[in-house]
Amino acid sequence: MNFENLPKNSLVQRIDNTLKRKDTWKNWYLGFNYQLSSDESNKSNFARTRFSNTPILAVGRIFNQTINNSNFSQRTLLLSDLDLSNYNKDTKGVTPNKKYFDLDSSVELDNDQKPIKVRIPKVELARILFFHSTYLTLSSLEERALERDFKIEELNDKYVINVMPHCSIPAASFASPSFRSYLAWILLNPMIRQSYESIYKSFNQNRFRKGIWHKWDFNFEPPNLQNFSMQIKGKFLNKYNFDVHEITGLHRIESGITKPIEFHGNIFIEEIRSVNEVDKDKESNNNNQFLEINDIENSSSDLQPHIINAPKVAFEFLQPIFSKIKPEKMVNKATVKPINNNGKAEKGGLMTTVATDEATILGTVRKGDFDNTDDRSNKDLLYRQNFEDLLKALRGVDIQDFNDDYLELPYIPRYQLHMKSDGNERNVLQATFSFKGQKFALFEIDTTDYIKRKKRLSTLIIALNDGGFERASLEFLQGIIKNSLRWPKVNFGKKANLSHPQGFYTGKSDSKIMIENWSQRIEKVLNQLIDSE
Repeated sequence: MNFENLPKNSLVQRIDNTLKRKDTWKNWYLGFNYQLSSDESNKSNFARTRFSNTPILAVGRIFNQTINNSNFSQRTLLLSDLDLSNYNKDTKGVTPNKKYFDLDSSVELDNDQKPIKVRIPKVELARILFFHSTYLTLSSLEERALERDFKIEELNDKYVINVMPHCSIPAASFASPSFRSYLAWILLNPMIRQSYESIYKSFNQNRFRKGIWHKWDFNFEPPNLQNFSMQIKGKFLNKYNFDVHEITGLHRIESGITKPIEFHGNIFIEEIRSVNEVDKDKESNNNNQFLEINDIENSSSDLQPHIINAPKVAFEFLQPIFSKIKPEKMVNKATVKPINNNGKAEKGGLMTTVATDEATILGTVRKGDFDNTDDRSNKDLLYRQNFEDLLKALRGVDIQDFNDDYLELPYIPRYQLHMKSDGNERNVLQATFSFKGQKFALFEIDTTDYIKRKKRLSTLIIALNDGGFERASLEFLQGIIKNSLRWPKVNFGKKANLSHPQGFYTGKSDSKIMIENWSQRIEKVLNQLIDSE
């Protein structure tokens, strides 16, 4: 991650808890201390950065990095069975420490569970919970920002989140299922939303002015999260006290969301294109090597935003959140205006300058927004729904040792088909089983978004050479993408392709009869592969 105003290899040592703004400044800034990784004197320097850059600000990170090594030592711990409501308060319910939340926890050290007291910076806890984009960061200081930018409808079978035209989140951010999950969690979970909105409440009530300076000691009310785990980095101050530098993951979180979610809005437009066009029509837009964040210039609303690929925050919901984009309209690719030169990713080593403030027509550089979410919730049950008819057909065959797995297709630069048109990961069903003593693997690609386009892909069935086969290789999965959702060469067994039943794509068939016939055809192919051995 590069900042224009910082020297090379600037190691963040300490982050201030007080936001400051001068009378003449438009933006709020957060101060931090840093030292140069190559400076053996450990001299401390001071800098300020826009509050909007908080998603990437953590103690121990190195900005403008050109070397891999650092003398800054950190220890990684896993805190289990945490209760955020259990932080230390005084008799008035106020945190005595301006900068930290103090939590009692226990960790496994030297093969023994030991009680410790954990100091979590308030800014860092808010960063991990809420600050996953410049929008969520800046909107936390605005009154009723979420109410203004989103209209929510709860129906019997789903939630509909309408994104208002004036919402400043780039359309490209919604392409990330992880980002949509986190945003939905904040919007739909009352406890989480209340905690997020407590940031503005504290900001509004407690900011003050001292001379030319406007100041606010960052504070908020944490949500009452219980029985979850937290991955942290930091150091022991003594035997029983641990100072948290960075939170890298949250696990076993109750999402409180049990229905699927649809995102609606006029920013969502589906282009009607051929598979080959979809496959190769875009440059990668997240190469940070040639990206520089400017804290002086303002971002322009006339230029295409740039999504910044930031260090990921892992999170795991016990109830996985499933969402999709519902395009307002479909248009022909030919009718879509091309992005101007300023909107394209720069090539050939040219530096892209971005600013993370709120974009205006007076800005001069591209707006940058962060992507640091990594949803690791187990979504197998959600993925399985897209293959249910085929799974029913397989259950109609006398097979043994059945195991199903759902493989996400990998991202390959300049290829787009790893994602579906509704903004979700495209998966491949891998089923392994035995039939008449022969080990088989069956593969099916999720093409539920190609029903209208009549994209007809066969089911791949392989009589395996190796009975110990467990998982398709990365090369095999990459081949599916590079071949525009066609099966690549198979070198781990004898293959057969089975076409889908009549009416499978249109739904114009008797489902029970279709599945029975499908079972019979699968069994026929299995016997043919055995007989050809």
